[in-house]
Amino acid sequence: MELRDFLRLLRRLWWVPAALLLMGSIAGWVLAPATPYKSMFRAVVVMPGDTEDPGSSERPELMILDDLLPLVRSRAFAERTIEAIPAGNRDALTVPEVQAALDQSRYGRVATVTGSGSDPAEVAAIVSAAAVVFPDAVNTYLVAPGGEPASVQVLDPPSPPERSFTRRNLVVGAAAFAAGMAGLWIVWLVGARRLRATTDARSI
Repeated sequence: MELRDFLRLLRRLWWVPAALLLMGSIAGWVLAPATPYKSMFRAVVVMPGDTEDPGSSERPELMILDDLLPLVRSRAFAERTIEAIPAGNRDALTVPEVQAALDQSRYGRVATVTGSGSDPAEVAAIVSAAAVVFPDAVNTYLVAPGGEPASVQVLDPPSPPERSFTRRNLVVGAAAFAAGMAGLWIVWLVGARRLRATTDARSI
């Protein structure tokens, strides 16, 4: 089927790809995971014995910095965090919920602690409390007893909880695109069958 024949047919059956495009958008929005609220704070963590020599292959303080992730995800840190939340804001929270909400990443000596969840007020309370207990938790669990304490300074205070719809929009866009292309393929298939039927009728 030639392109002009396809475009002519598409003008008559435009509703097919349009309907599938709409259905794909709705399906993508329903099936895409809900977008959580997120808040974060950043802190610089300088451990005892840090040589500040990037070329050194023996830097035990970096091994300790690598332990920041399991520390933030631990039950012990969640317990400290929930104890630091004001009583009026922690009634509905449990230690496992706080533990599941917290995550951490680092770049060099800068640690980024993130909290996520469906309730912005709870997320704000969790991250604010985590920022309060983070310095003491680092020294309690990651520095050897009697050792020189780590220097932990908050660079960026807890941010307001926000949602990012980028990932969900990509899922919706991909579903809509796939459904729209399926609609165009259906129109082409209808046109090809009609053309074949016309050709067969002429050959009789």
